Amino acid sequence: HMLLADIAETKEDKAKIRYHLEAAHRLDPSQTDPLKGLFDLAHEDKREGDELEILRKLTQLEQHDKKIWRMLLEKLVAAKQWDEARRVGDSAVFVDVTGGATHMLYARALQAHGAHDKAAFELETALLTNLKEKEKATAHGLLAQSLAALKKNGEAAKHRDEALKLDPENAEAKAVKLP
Repeated sequence: HMLLADIAETKEDKAKIRYHLEAAHRLDPSQTDPLKGLFDLAHEDKREGDELEILRKLTQLEQHDKKIWRMLLEKLVAAKQWDEARRVGDSAVFVDVTGGATHMLYARALQAHGAHDKAAFELETALLTNLKEKEKATAHGLLAQSLAALKKNGEAAKHRDEALKLDPENAEAKAVKLP
């Protein structure tokens, strides 16, 4: 079926590609190549629900692939599926310890649950990684939000100001409300 999917791909026949990838997955659900092909098709067709379902399966098969974990966490956060994002986030940061973006995504899920102390820890960890300037600004802005929620206004102001220094248009920093 994988070979037939490859042949269908040369003919640009998406229906047959999908059919053969699904058949290959049914025959051997432990293989990741059919799922990766199905993910690519779902992504091209903007079928976000299918993308999410495939990523859930892929994380179970590719347990050490930080890119797949981060993609799943991104989709969950974007969909505001906070309960699952919080559960997935713990595994994602375990696999992607040095991934600042992953720590920030997990922090967003923690913030949505009101776990600002844990979110602050994840954001401080994110700031120790190699983030780009705008990502650093976002991390500082999110950290300022959590610190403000924890009534640590002095620290929150410092992180808010640092975020605005790095990116004067940073939405997270602008959203920080301090007394």
